[in-house]
Amino acid sequence: MNNAELENLVTESLDSISGMIKEELTSAYYFYLAEKTQKTSGIYFIKNKYTGLMKITCTSDIKTKYSELNELFKSHFGVDDALQMVGFMLIAPQYITEIEKMVHISLADKRKDGDWFDISENDMHDSWLFGDVVLDNGVRITSVFDDDVYDIIDYRAHLSSAECILEEYDFFKWLASNYRGSNPIYEMIGLVVDDISPTALSWNMI
Repeated sequence: MNNAELENLVTESLDSISGMIKEELTSAYYFYLAEKTQKTSGIYFIKNKYTGLMKITCTSDIKTKYSELNELFKSHFGVDDALQMVGFMLIAPQYITEIEKMVHISLADKRKDGDWFDISENDMHDSWLFGDVVLDNGVRITSVFDDDVYDIIDYRAHLSSAECILEEYDFFKWLASNYRGSNPIYEMIGLVVDDISPTALSWNMI
């Protein structure tokens, strides 16, 4: 690719995202990765039905992690179905550790032990952490974040150089084929719902 072709590619790529706000671009990139990797990454909120405490930590593959946790509880405590998925934040793998630390700090006064927190129903309703999408079985999914999160997940800054645009060229091709309007989450969320909560059949924006 010569310099003129590279310059045209950069211009076309940046034009394709110029009208997208940060929330839209972040969601689009997340679903692109989910489709590409066939894995659902993020920060999960899982409640222990017996203690009422909530485990809050990150994973690059929630389907596998949830299965492992259920097996762990079954082998250690002899109980089935001890865990209940409560919420999930859609965070790309390269950012989950940093965002997890931010979430833990924001809930420091609720921490009981390690990754376990004492979170009430009121806490869930009062915090942006617990979702802008609700599944029909009550699980809440967070796809729109606080500004502090977008300071870390800054795809527009990431895609500002020719080198990064070349690295992410598959994303721009995917975007041209899949992005349809100001809020693609309605069309894309089906990619991840079954991993997060297989019993969910439908969802609504909160």
